[in-house]
Amino acid sequence: MRYKRKGYGLINAILAALTFFFVVPRVLGYVYPSLIDGKDHRWFTFFSTTLVHTLTNIVCYTVSYFLYKAKSPFIERYKVSEAPWPWESDPQGWKTLLKKSLILFSINNFLLAPALIVFDIITSGVSLRVSPDVLPTTKDIILQLSFCMVVEDFFFYWGHRLLHHRKVYPHIHKIHHEYTQTVSIANEYAHPLEFILSNLIPSTLGPKLLGKQMHIITFWMWVVLRVGESVDGHCGYDFSWSPFRLLPLSGSSTYHAFHHSANVGNYCSLFTFWDTVFHTNRDYWIWLAKRQKDSQLSEIRATYNKLKSKLAKDPSYQASKLDGLKKVTELPNAESPNSGHEKAE
Repeated sequence: MRYKRKGYGLINAILAALTFFFVVPRVLGYVYPSLIDGKDHRWFTFFSTTLVHTLTNIVCYTVSYFLYKAKSPFIERYKVSEAPWPWESDPQGWKTLLKKSLILFSINNFLLAPALIVFDIITSGVSLRVSPDVLPTTKDIILQLSFCMVVEDFFFYWGHRLLHHRKVYPHIHKIHHEYTQTVSIANEYAHPLEFILSNLIPSTLGPKLLGKQMHIITFWMWVVLRVGESVDGHCGYDFSWSPFRLLPLSGSSTYHAFHHSANVGNYCSLFTFWDTVFHTNRDYWIWLAKRQKDSQLSEIRATYNKLKSKLAKDPSYQASKLDGLKKVTELPNAESPNSGHEKAE
């Protein structure tokens, strides 16, 4: 059903995934020897990791900005919430929140993350493989990224759930939930302590466990995948062509948007199975079922009103419908009201 609902967007999602796993590594493998040539491995690891992480965020924010400003009917039909965007409903409040978001983004990305990377390199050295002699194969990339996704999702779930504890939430995670409606820049709008516990540690634990088995090219791809999925989950649109939602049991923008609007459950990042195992997404499924039912009822009402209007304007159409109804009631197997048979409601 997940793939059926995507429609033609499924083709674009598959093409994007194939490009990422088969084309991007070839391009990186081609240019990588010239990038690493003559460079100190420690400084190269530091600058390249920081650059990939920051640039991925900025590119995603820029693309999202133009999508928001375009107000294209084609794009807006994928909007998760029916409420207006925060810059439309409360322009002054949005300016204040945006300013705070940019400040926290700068602190986390230009001060905190680089400092932690330097500390890790000084204490542990370069834990990744950076040599251009043996580049990662497609199989290596797929298996290692899959491993990182599973590890990250598990530790993110428990870190995120801890941050929602009533004694912890007001002091740390409440900042992130100032965004009751998700937009792209909310993905890393977080208290510095949350940025470490919920973003950096779960995301880097998989690569740390793999160590020298993981090439830095694979790590770059992991950073792009993780940041891209995070922005996709916060962007406020549930695009049918999103390659991040091809994985079975993966979440969605709607899944995470419910977490922000209801502030309950749905603690996972990439997948949904830990929420399912520990029953922390029950409220979401109840809400989604009601939403789908309301949507179906709205469609039925719209069809009914359209038919009613047409019947009122076109007597011949009305007569044909009545004739059709009469023929149905006169079928040989049709039960007469006076047949004496008991009827079930």
